[in-house]
Amino acid sequence: ARPSPTRPPLGPDSQGTMTADGSPSDVGGPLTEEDCAKLLDAVDACSGEKDMEAAGFDPLTVGFANKVCGAVKNGQRLVIKRYTDLVFLRLTPESVGAVDVLAGQSGAGPRVFHSSVQGLVMERLPGETLGEPNMHNGDFELLDLVAVALA
Repeated sequence: ARPSPTRPPLGPDSQGTMTADGSPSDVGGPLTEEDCAKLLDAVDACSGEKDMEAAGFDPLTVGFANKVCGAVKNGQRLVIKRYTDLVFLRLTPESVGAVDVLAGQSGAGPRVFHSSVQGLVMERLPGETLGEPNMHNGDFELLDLVAVALA
């Protein structure tokens, strides 16, 4: 199943927690800046996928410039992206995460709950990640959906 080019708007529950489908979260309270900082620190302490799994994270990617994993906090499905120092070889501290934040604000990407020079904490959307092969396999229905989402 392909993700829809539109998604439900995010909405706060009675405690202010933003949920991906707009429904109330039944666990915990709002995600705080302190929660996000602790998540980023916990990911930073992991040296690889096995450490991430042992710490309760779902490893997504480990690259030279960041570590990316999934988690659930206060009933919210999250993606945590912890930058390594190498990210600053390509980007200025001011620009790190800026595109992710803009994509979330415009609805073209997941909503970013926290962005700093340490990393990002954002919502984890259902669906599958599209890669370069998806864009070049002649699936014009998919390309139409991508074009609508980006327009």
